[in-house]
Amino acid sequence: MTPQTQRAITPSVTIGRMDSPIGPLWLAVADASAVAVYWRDGNRRQESDDDTRQADTAQADTAQADASADVIPPGLRGDLHSRGLHDLHLNHDGVDLLRVPLARYFRGEALADVPVSWVGMTPFTAAVLTALNNLPTGALTTYGGLARATGRSIGTARAIGGAVGRNPLPIVVPCHRVLAGDN
Repeated sequence: MTPQTQRAITPSVTIGRMDSPIGPLWLAVADASAVAVYWRDGNRRQESDDDTRQADTAQADTAQADASADVIPPGLRGDLHSRGLHDLHLNHDGVDLLRVPLARYFRGEALADVPVSWVGMTPFTAAVLTALNNLPTGALTTYGGLARATGRSIGTARAIGGAVGRNPLPIVVPCHRVLAGDN
């Protein structure tokens, strides 16, 4: 299935929470496609020095969101807003498209094919994440391999790494199987 990258009208996003062996996961689904998987301790974005002033107030909000299934975590909300997704609805039963295959995965089963959406991502990032998503189960690749898979030169490996770092669907899209080089 080809992931969706852009829409004239931004979709409504359903968000729900599930418990997992790695902690609570927040799942986001739009138009019958996975949009994001978020967990606080595994998030790819780290605070910079410029963010320290906001950290104290955000920490209280995040702690509340982690403790409550009734509050969308600010980090997830911010990630979705940065992708132009503002119509967010909390409905824990509405994310089974992601919850069911992830629950099976955590029980040791292979992760089923989950439809994904790159809505709000740049065409470059969407191309990189699509190539990563097409990686066969159990296979490894490199940033250079992803560059070749997207028809770009090996010199774009650093930009490829940045796109992989923006993967909004960890576990589902296997960013953990990208190696730095062919050593």
